[in-house]
Amino acid sequence: MSMVDAFYVLPPKSKERTFEYDKTLPSLPLPSLSHTLSRYLDSVKAISTDEEYKKTVEIVQEFENGIGKDLHAKLQSKAADERNWLEEWWENYVYLSNRQPLLPDWSMSGSSPTLELGWTFGPGKQVLYASRYCYHLVSLFVLMRSERYRPAMTVSRRTGAKKRFNMNQYRRLFNTCQIPGQFIDEMHTHFKTESEGPCPTHVVVMYNGHLYKLEPFHPDGSQLTTAEWEKLLTEIVRHGATERGQDVAALTSDNRTSWAEIRDHIMGLSKKNADLMLEVESSMFTLCLDGDSPGSASEVNRLSLAGDLRCRWADKALNIVFFANGSSAGLCNHAAYDGIVSVSTMHFIHLSLLENRDNWIESFAVRPGLIKPTQILFDLDDKTTTHIHKVIGGISDQTKHFLMIREELSGFGKDNIQKHNLHPDAYIQMALQLAYWRLHGKPAPCYETATTRMFYNGRTETMRSCTPEAVEWCQNMDNSSVSSGEKAKLLKAAITRHVDLMKEAQGNAGCDRHLFGLYCVAMESGLPVPNIFQDPNFLKSGGNGNFILSTSLVGYTELGGGVGPMCQEGYGCFYNITADRFFITLSVHRDSYETSAHKFFTQLVIALFDMDHLLLSATQGKLDQAKL
Repeated sequence: MSMVDAFYVLPPKSKERTFEYDKTLPSLPLPSLSHTLSRYLDSVKAISTDEEYKKTVEIVQEFENGIGKDLHAKLQSKAADERNWLEEWWENYVYLSNRQPLLPDWSMSGSSPTLELGWTFGPGKQVLYASRYCYHLVSLFVLMRSERYRPAMTVSRRTGAKKRFNMNQYRRLFNTCQIPGQFIDEMHTHFKTESEGPCPTHVVVMYNGHLYKLEPFHPDGSQLTTAEWEKLLTEIVRHGATERGQDVAALTSDNRTSWAEIRDHIMGLSKKNADLMLEVESSMFTLCLDGDSPGSASEVNRLSLAGDLRCRWADKALNIVFFANGSSAGLCNHAAYDGIVSVSTMHFIHLSLLENRDNWIESFAVRPGLIKPTQILFDLDDKTTTHIHKVIGGISDQTKHFLMIREELSGFGKDNIQKHNLHPDAYIQMALQLAYWRLHGKPAPCYETATTRMFYNGRTETMRSCTPEAVEWCQNMDNSSVSSGEKAKLLKAAITRHVDLMKEAQGNAGCDRHLFGLYCVAMESGLPVPNIFQDPNFLKSGGNGNFILSTSLVGYTELGGGVGPMCQEGYGCFYNITADRFFITLSVHRDSYETSAHKFFTQLVIALFDMDHLLLSATQGKLDQAKL
């Protein structure tokens, strides 16, 4: 059995289906008010002075005994009536109400690893590699349509018990687009499984300002081979190279209200325009053939999010970017789904490419009768073209503040960390805390993603990893009067606390989603904003998306990526861990006077080495003591 089949494909005779367990998962739970407020106070204690903390305790007690009790009761009623009390609020208020451009700060990106594939970069590689990639991406679409993609689950090492994960977000991977609105956007999904009916199968290809519709299936219903993809993409490039296209795609990187207005105007110009807009927005995915040639993984990640935005349809759930030299990245709409969906998608493609790297060559002949790509040409007036030029002129200001780097460190993978009998994710989180502490001299309120996909339509909860235990360890790590044994004890206590809180958060029992729900109840009830949300410590501890460190473990494969920081003076820290290596994607705002991605990475490397040395020294100290 191939790795792709083992990980992702149901056996031919299996009666399981991709989405069959989604409706049977338990409803999203609602924690008790006292539990949520206790967890919130712990996170405030980690970042505040004694006097500040005392004031927050008083505000929290007033809230718990007053308006908070009433808001929680209303939330309990909502949770009793709905399978997922959070779902609609989260999507509408966190994502779809956003009026800022989706690129670069509201989308996810990840560069494609190519070393194992033996791919070299340079002229002539763009179409070649894009053809191979798109072939397997369409194969994934076919698996999703036929529901032969393996449903996600986890198996307990101790008991063998299975826990199913919600697969609903995968319905938005293909044929999905965020439609701009005057005040709030809408998410339109055209994907259907075979049992649900037909859905669009075309792909939109973007090149040199042009848009093309490409059908990835032969008239007989079979997939295009890689050679056929290459033939059709070559035709597109030859046609599009003669002159610059309309650059309509640039409009999707405008602010959401402005884009909504000009989109309505374009569709109102002709029925043809309305039909073409639907073709673009309902497409399986968009393939962006970009003219840049990034020379590193860092540049690939940065340019996919903040490069030539004329060559991105930002609204689409999935853009695949192939640069002129053949390097590539996935670009995903965060409103549509979370990072785990994009990572597993890219991992499927990567394994497929690995398994077929010796089989590309001439074995796939080009068949007659291929459906030719067609150019998508809108009827544009002076108002529209003027607005396109205006948006393009502002793109440089929009993207130049954004910096993203991708780094790799050998020797700090799962094997090295687990030799200390510690959880790899919690270990890395402590290294992030120590790196920030040493660089900035203070603790860093930290968001770590905790998946809640074991619940009906669950997405994420926040695990606040800047705990009092983590801060105490950071404070003592460089104190020469504290022994190695005591430092190691403090580190292990912080890691144990982190693991326990992560388990709670995965059960939707952190504090952030509950507090968010209480805020939504107050807002929709027309009540004044409760004092707990106006307390300076609410923002200081990360409330309203003000976490200094925005972090996520994006898996235990070589694939990773990231998004921008949550706040002006913050860091985006997204990492993946293999057996022998650690990868991190760091993002900052260039115009921040406090942050530095390169300095932070340097401190992170030092922290990892110091932690390893500390634990080895503490172990050796115990051995020496035992000999005495």
